[in-house]
Amino acid sequence: MRLTLRTLLAWLDDTLPPSQVREIGKQVSSSPFARELVDRIHRVTRQRRYTVPGKSGPEATDPNVVAGYVDNDLEPDQVAEYEKKCLTSDVNLAEVAAVHQILSLLGQKVHVPADVKSRMYFLVKGRESIVPPRANGVAERPSEPVTRPIQPWVAPEPPKRHWVERFGPAAACVGLIGLLSWSAYLSLGPSSDQGVASPPAPVAIEGPAAPKPAAVPAKAPPVEETVEAEAPAPDTRKPDVPAEKSGPAEPTKTASPASTPTAVPPGAIGVVEKSDGLLLRFDADKQSWEKLAAGASLNGGDRVLCLAPFRSRLVIGKSPVTLLGETEIRLTGKAVADPVSLDLAEGKVVVEPGEGATPLRVEFAGHTATIARPSRGVVGLERRSAWAFGHRPEAAAALAIFSSEGDASATIGASTQGLSGPGQLVADASGTIHAVADKAMPEWLTASDPSLKDQKLAEQFNARFAADRPALSDIVVLTEDESPVVRKFAIQGLKAMGDLSLLMPILGKNDPGARQGAVAALRSYIGLGPEALRHLRQALDEEFGPEVGQVAESLLVGRTPPDSPQPEALKRLVDLLSPRDQPLVIRSLALDNLMTITGRGDQGYDPDKADEKGYNAWKTLSARGELKPAAAKKGD
Repeated sequence: MRLTLRTLLAWLDDTLPPSQVREIGKQVSSSPFARELVDRIHRVTRQRRYTVPGKSGPEATDPNVVAGYVDNDLEPDQVAEYEKKCLTSDVNLAEVAAVHQILSLLGQKVHVPADVKSRMYFLVKGRESIVPPRANGVAERPSEPVTRPIQPWVAPEPPKRHWVERFGPAAACVGLIGLLSWSAYLSLGPSSDQGVASPPAPVAIEGPAAPKPAAVPAKAPPVEETVEAEAPAPDTRKPDVPAEKSGPAEPTKTASPASTPTAVPPGAIGVVEKSDGLLLRFDADKQSWEKLAAGASLNGGDRVLCLAPFRSRLVIGKSPVTLLGETEIRLTGKAVADPVSLDLAEGKVVVEPGEGATPLRVEFAGHTATIARPSRGVVGLERRSAWAFGHRPEAAAALAIFSSEGDASATIGASTQGLSGPGQLVADASGTIHAVADKAMPEWLTASDPSLKDQKLAEQFNARFAADRPALSDIVVLTEDESPVVRKFAIQGLKAMGDLSLLMPILGKNDPGARQGAVAALRSYIGLGPEALRHLRQALDEEFGPEVGQVAESLLVGRTPPDSPQPEALKRLVDLLSPRDQPLVIRSLALDNLMTITGRGDQGYDPDKADEKGYNAWKTLSARGELKPAAAKKGD
């Protein structure tokens, strides 16, 4: 199947059969131009500034041509001409992509009622309805229409219903209520077999043991005739004499047993047990993330992503595994009987004890750590972002291993390090393992359930997603949500899904809150290692050009360490605030660097509305030599 703009739109909107989906997915993955076009379609369809093409000018397009293109009714030369216009015009590309997406969401043709069609035909008359004039110049009187004219477009008056239909249900409800009330009244009266004998007097129970009655009555007395015991006399013993416990002893409380993990379906190595929000799996054919529901099977090689602030519980083999917040793993096992094996790309994982003391295999930064798990207690895994202001990452993020209790050990190659819980081990990118003196366990490992605040945040964010739409489409829309919390989680979600091209426009957007969220997300991404920094630089160059991309990269990392920057470095940062020479992304990041290094406020400078007054305030501080690191100012 040939890859064209129409087939690409159908592939993006999931309207192709499975065989063609795989074929187009392979073509897209092997074509840099197709991947670039996919990113461009995602970008232009979420831009609010685009309107429909105008009636004149180079971007003008007949709406009928757009409709014919979507319906595949154009001639080949018209198709080629229109696709060329879409590839050179963002406005036309956004229009056809949005129209195609809307029609694909409808799923079928919209049903138009027959009376609406008839009214439309009577409202608009064609040329054949014009009566030609007679030879004498007098027009012939039009004949009466064959069909009766339709009445004005008003809702017809509903016919009156029969009195039984109108009042019958209400009368039946009243009768039923009366019947139930009478039945309840009769049930409260005395039973016929109990007679009218007066109840016996209450019997006082004295002493430690009361004699049992000689005989047990045939029927239990009603509630009003139950035997009552007198209140015990007050304790008159001295306070220093301990009172003996009376009554039966309370049962000893025991911890409830752990819930049985969900059984893994045949042929799979894992299953999704539950999730309180969005859990995604990467589809290699479509090159996109798909949603996973509870009960979904997991196979070897699956990439699974849990977004913040959600948590998801999986069963891999015979062990429950919980993904906390923004976490991505790849299942590396091949059979359900194999030990729990995964590649932790980022995030936090809690592995609970399973059946038997099977080891745990974790891949990270090109190494495989084999962890001998204790028979009790849980094991926590975390890949930490190592970003620090002003320091470029030199190695991939390390792996932290936590054991809450019991004896455990971790082995990488020929190196083994033991651990007696509670405790922590850290394995760095070189494969070296060392123990950490701090015995305190992180809160995410010890807390069995999320806090009430985290639950509310997860519910608020999860309510924004629709079950019938792709996750990426909803997340892109949520980056412009009114709620700052929702925008923050959406921006983090874009970063976690690896599509940095959709984060780049936010860096140059006139929205300080969204820009700060994007900067925080990208800096967290930088902390994953040099490979992540390389991907970031590529995305910056594609969005802003190599010259601006290089400067933006250095500002995201941190232009210079905050403890000892040179005066020339601070002066160059001030020059980057120029409202005439620098774009918004550079002005915003330069101000962030200056405020972080010097500990000063913004001096009245607003990157969104940069003017000479705020710019000159920073230039004056630089000229006077008053720009110093915050640490140096404290020592003066």
